[in-house]
Amino acid sequence: MRLPNPSRPARQAALAALAALSALLAPPPARGEGVELPVDAELDTNKVTIQLRSGRIEVVLDPAEEPQLLIEDLERGDATEGFVTIERADNVLSITQPHGEESVAPRLGIRITARPGLALTINGESLDVSIEGRVEPDPNQPRNESAMFDEAAIAPAAAQLRITVDDSDVRIQRASGATLGGRGSRFTVEECSGPLIAELNSARLAVSRHHGLLRFKGKGGDVEATEIDGALRFTMDGGTLTVNGGRGTLQGEAEGATVALEGWQGTVQLSGISARLEARHSGPENALLFFRGESTEVIVEELPGGLSAELVGGSLSAKGLGGRAKVQARDGAEVEIEGVKDALDLVLEESSNAKVKAIGRGTTLKLDQSSFAAESLGDFDAKASGGKIAVGGIAGKAEIKATDTEIELRVLTKGMHPQLTLDGRAAVRLVLPSPCLVMTGGVDESGAPPPGVSASGCEIAPKGTSQFQATRSAARAGTTYVEVKISGDAQLVVSATP
Repeated sequence: MRLPNPSRPARQAALAALAALSALLAPPPARGEGVELPVDAELDTNKVTIQLRSGRIEVVLDPAEEPQLLIEDLERGDATEGFVTIERADNVLSITQPHGEESVAPRLGIRITARPGLALTINGESLDVSIEGRVEPDPNQPRNESAMFDEAAIAPAAAQLRITVDDSDVRIQRASGATLGGRGSRFTVEECSGPLIAELNSARLAVSRHHGLLRFKGKGGDVEATEIDGALRFTMDGGTLTVNGGRGTLQGEAEGATVALEGWQGTVQLSGISARLEARHSGPENALLFFRGESTEVIVEELPGGLSAELVGGSLSAKGLGGRAKVQARDGAEVEIEGVKDALDLVLEESSNAKVKAIGRGTTLKLDQSSFAAESLGDFDAKASGGKIAVGGIAGKAEIKATDTEIELRVLTKGMHPQLTLDGRAAVRLVLPSPCLVMTGGVDESGAPPPGVSASGCEIAPKGTSQFQATRSAARAGTTYVEVKISGDAQLVVSATP
């Protein structure tokens, strides 16, 4: 960079006064030369560092333009008496706003025109920062039809951007490679590529049409990611994240935060503590979205694929899954699932509760001191130890092994063959379509049914009797029959419907 030589004695005196005042009022200034404003010079390095307390910074990355540096007094323009501190070391140009009275240390406006490849570091507060890449697309570059956007048309300018600012506005367009940080700032990033790394505190970050890695760590604040094509990684402590569209791999952790996905076409792994996790119209077909929550609210709707969730407390609401669902819930978790085209695998423990409806294929349940209520199931396979089960309609096969559990079960389809194994203080009320038979194990040579089994509208056929053998041919004729193994103080009450 070639700088103009100061010439006016008055300004040289002001410069000396400025240096003395800075020594008294502020920490030692950065080593460098005080240069009078305005500055209009050729930029002959691609490494620039800027430190400002307030002001405006504009950067244009354009291979067709000559590199240039302009610095001005935003308040007084050419009538200024102000200075800027400039230092050059190891091919790095450092620009610093000096300390002192506003007349000699004014708010600065900096404009940099550089070629792609610029390594730029900006630190400060109360800044208005704009960075724009103007790389022309290569007409010979083949278009990637599978990309979320036309990479050739955007052609982000390569750069190394490190921006750490507080209470500022930052806009970045068509650049490649940035690291962002600060408190209370607003960052807008559009049509960029490469790694975008951010660590923010009570800030706002809006990223759209980004190609590549987006990784951020946030404390409070709001993040919006639109049409990301690549990988999204995050850790949040409070605040909100909204993802609209995009594809790739998404993985994150949220504590006391809200995460909402809409139309994300990629894999998902989310975990939360005292958080709210939402996903709608997201995920690929024939794949599972993974959620893990502790005292967390999980909401999923209209997923092309399926769901895998682990809950410790908190809740899950799932509606409209194109694939299968696998859910483990404990410590009082609340689960509601409706409309699963494939199978449901559900584990409920430690006073958890689930309501389930419209499962297309089989439902497998493992229940321990919890409650399960369902309607419109296909096949049903359950193992229960304590708690309650209430199923309003089973259209397929049913097999239940239960100890110390209260069960209400209705079989809808004639000719089915539900199987029950009951122990302890299990108490079961079973409704079957008629005609129906109850096949039990005898307890004495007379073939009498075991105590605890009663039937209304259904015949009881104790095992080992001629009547038991006759049930096999009757079942083939469309009779519904239940096979029961009962022990302990278990109770079974069977009734028939027309």
